[in-house]
Amino acid sequence: MGSRQLCRALVKQGHELGRLHVRSLMRRMGISALAPQPGTSQRNPQHKVFPYLLRNLVINRSNQVWAPDTTHGRRFPY
Repeated sequence: MGSRQLCRALVKQGHELGRLHVRSLMRRMGISALAPQPGTSQRNPQHKVFPYLLRNLVINRSNQVWAPDTTHGRRFPY
């Protein structure tokens, strides 16, 4: 939990405090939220890297290139 979520949880329990106070107490106690740290996007050297096959392709007719639908069936109102 970060300071915002921890503050909300403490307020629900009946404690009167603000987020900045929770933040300073967390810093004093050495508590930090679990979140992705820098360097999490490093590629694994054991994984195969696939080439981008459309890099130098000239698309000059319909139905020459297809792409998958990645919206998973979600419909957005327009």
